[in-house]
Parts: sequence; C-alpha cells; structure tokens
Amino acid sequence: MKKRILQNRMTAKALMIMLLLGVVRDIYAYDFSAVCETGQTLYFNIIDSENYYVELTYPGNNEVYSWTGFDSPSGNITIPSFVNSDNQVYEVTSIGNYAFSTCNGLTGSLIIPNTVNTIGNWAFKSCYGFNGTLFIPNSVTTIGSGAFSNCHGFTGNLVIPNSVTTINSGAFEQCYGFNGYLTISNSITNINTGVFFNCHGFIGSLDIPNSVKWIFDAAFSGCSGFTGSLNIPNSVIQIGEETFSNCSGFDGALILGNSVRTLGYHAFVDCGNFSSLVCLASLPPTIEWNAFYRFPMSIPVYVPYNTINAYMATLRWNEFTNYHEMAYKTIPGYVESDGLWQFIASPLVEITSPETVDNMVSETDYDLYQFDPTEGQWRNFKADSLNLVNGQGYLYANEEEVNIIFKGEFNEDETKVVELVYDEGNPNVGWNLVGNPFPVSAYINRDYYVMNEDGTGINPDAVPASTPIPPCTGVMVRANGAGETVVFSKTAP
Repeated sequence: MKKRILQNRMTAKALMIMLLLGVVRDIYAYDFSAVCETGQTLYFNIIDSENYYVELTYPGNNEVYSWTGFDSPSGNITIPSFVNSDNQVYEVTSIGNYAFSTCNGLTGSLIIPNTVNTIGNWAFKSCYGFNGTLFIPNSVTTIGSGAFSNCHGFTGNLVIPNSVTTINSGAFEQCYGFNGYLTISNSITNINTGVFFNCHGFIGSLDIPNSVKWIFDAAFSGCSGFTGSLNIPNSVIQIGEETFSNCSGFDGALILGNSVRTLGYHAFVDCGNFSSLVCLASLPPTIEWNAFYRFPMSIPVYVPYNTINAYMATLRWNEFTNYHEMAYKTIPGYVESDGLWQFIASPLVEITSPETVDNMVSETDYDLYQFDPTEGQWRNFKADSLNLVNGQGYLYANEEEVNIIFKGEFNEDETKVVELVYDEGNPNVGWNLVGNPFPVSAYINRDYYVMNEDGTGINPDAVPASTPIPPCTGVMVRANGAGETVVFSKTAP
C-alpha cells in the first residue's frame, strides 16, 4: 500500500482542525508535494514506482476530494513535466480525478505539458477563473468526465489534438467563454453525452471528424454561436437526443452522411437558420418525434438521385416540402502529401459552376487535374471556378474527407458518346480520362482502368466492360487508333 505522508508544510490551522476531527494521516490523497515554476504547491501520487511516473492530485480528504485545509493554487499556472522528491525525479503523466476541482482562483492560460496522457474526471471542474487559452498537448489520449466543466472563462480556439481517443461525458460543458473555432480529434469514435453542452461561444462551421460513429445526447446542445455549415460525415451512425438543440447560429448547409440511421428526439430543435438540408443516405434515416421541432420545413432538402419518392413516403420526412435531387462522390482525405487520388466526373448537363457543386473548391488543401491526351501530361485544373464537362474525367485529391455534391440539371439520356483522342506524337498515345456522365451507374463498351486502392497510381489490370462505373466517377481508357469513341450506357452490355 502507498504510504500517505502528512506534510509539514500544512498550516497550523489545518492541522488543528484535523486533530479535533480525529483525522489520521492515511486519509490524505497524496504521496508528496512540490512547488511548480509558477510558485504553487502541488501534490502528487506515485502511480508507477519502477518508471517513476506520478499523477497530480488534490491534497485533501479522500472522501471529500477537496483542498479543504490547504492553500488552493491561484494565479497563472503551468503544470510541470517533472517533479523532484527525495532526490528522485518523477514524470507527471496524468492529472487525477478532482485534482483542481473548484480551484477558481486560477487565472490566465492553462498549459498542460506533453508528458501528460490522461486528464481525469472533474480534474478542473469549476475552475472558472481561467481567462486565457487552454493548451492540450498531443500526448493526451483521454479527457475524463466533466474534466473542464464550468470553466467558462477560457477564450480563443479549442483544439483537441488527434492523440485524443476518448472524451467522456460533459468534459467541456458550460465552457461558454471560448470565442474561436472548435477542432475535434480525428481519432475519437464517440462524442459523448453533453461534451460541449452550452458552449455557445464557438464560431465558424462545425466539421465532425470521420472517425466518429456515434454522437450522443446533448453533445452540442446550446452551442448557438456556430455559423456556416454542419457536416456530419459518412462514418456517423446515430445522432442522439437534443444533440444539436438550440444551435441556432448555423446559416449554411446541414449535411447528413450516408450512414446516419437515426436522428434522436429534439436532435435539431430550434436550429432554424440552416440554408439547406443535405441527406446522403439512399434509405431515409429514422426521424424520432420532434427531431426537427421548430425547424423550417420549407427549407431545400437534397437527397440522392431517384430517392425523393422514398423520402416523401417516410414518416416525418414527408413533412418537408421542398425536395431536390443530387448526386455525390465521397473523397477520402489523405494524411501525406500524396496518395488517395480519385477519378471524378460531373453528371450535370451544363458545365459545372460553383453554384451547382459543393465542397470541391474546398477550404482545405485540394488538387484538381485534367489529363491532356494530346501531350500525354496532367494539367493542373485547380481554380476558383469549375468547368467540368459532362463525359470528361478529372483527377482529384483533398486533405480532408469531403462529399462532392452535384446539384442541377442531370444528364437524363440513356447513352452518351465521347470522342477519344489518338495522337501518335505523344508519349502516352491513346490514353484518355473519361467520366460517367449520368447520376446513376453506367457501362462503357470497352475495358477500362481505375486507380489503385491506395490512390497512388493507375491499376495496370483492366476492369471488364461488364463492370458498372459508379456515378460521379471517371476511368481511363485507351484508343487503338484515330477516330475512336466510347459509348456510356445506363444498360449493361
């Protein structure tokens, strides 16, 4: 068992109180204390005596979890990476449960060192005196329940690094002082109950990372400061009750990924400023009662091509009155500077413009190329305006996962003939990049070639002509001579 040490630095008043109450030294929560560089006395438990790891803790009674009888820290504080006790150096690897709970005299910014991997439950609960920024290092993997609840003095951005895999319930609830952007780790699978409840100061769009599968009850309830779009990625399966209730600031699109199955009770209540609702799922998700209470039902609703009838026949989806069709292609984001290239194509009759395509001209780093068959070279086609010709293919990559969404007049023809270029003078004679011109799967009258699964190059194995080409997708074909064409058809050969 740990040996609990009654430090001689305790005040005479605190010692007298404990003697009067018959308190024994075993109830104290720490093994030793140390003074940090900003002058506060902090308390630590040895959690690994072989590797000399310690956890920062509260000093008081184990049953009360408090600083009662001790001088709670105040002013600016920087959590130390290492501390010394009895000539032994220990590494601070965690901040324990209740470590600074109700220490509301702390001010300025909170700097957590990159030795810390866990921030415990209610570690900084009600430390509302902080009035600077919160620096969470990329060593942290777990943020406990209520870890920063009611720390409403923090300002600026909140960046949760990609090292974080778990954010427990209520971790940042009532932290309504943040007035910058919220960036969420792309390593978490759940956004738990009330994690950002009533954090109404955040601004800008909200992009849920594509690692997330479940967004639980009230996770963003009361986050009314967001503007722009709300992007729910294709990874998300379920949106809980009251998850985005009273998020009234969004004025862009609400995009629901293609795997969303359930929208919980009051999920989007009082979210009345969205410009449009985009649902990528071919099968209408279940809308629980009042999920869209006080939501404008005349808002434009975009659903996959040829699914409007299914949506209009589904309970609560049939309350929306302004449906439109769309086609889309999901582009997986890349981590490195190369890889995950995709062949894309436009299913629209008219040359595509920014008004009829969403997310291609991205705020993140992206690239768009066209293959020039007369020179056998790739030409950078990245521009602020888009001119994607029906039947032509393009090469695209994006730093983040995006859904490129096409809206407008679709090519409703049954077939389309595309002329191929054959130039004896170029180093890649006969190669052409063409694209499915329809909003549904199509076939062409010859074998074709696609990208490798890792998106780093063209697969050398031909795909048989009997294999359908998905909508919004391009393929490479090779002409054997001048004057050749390929024919796209909605019917299998």
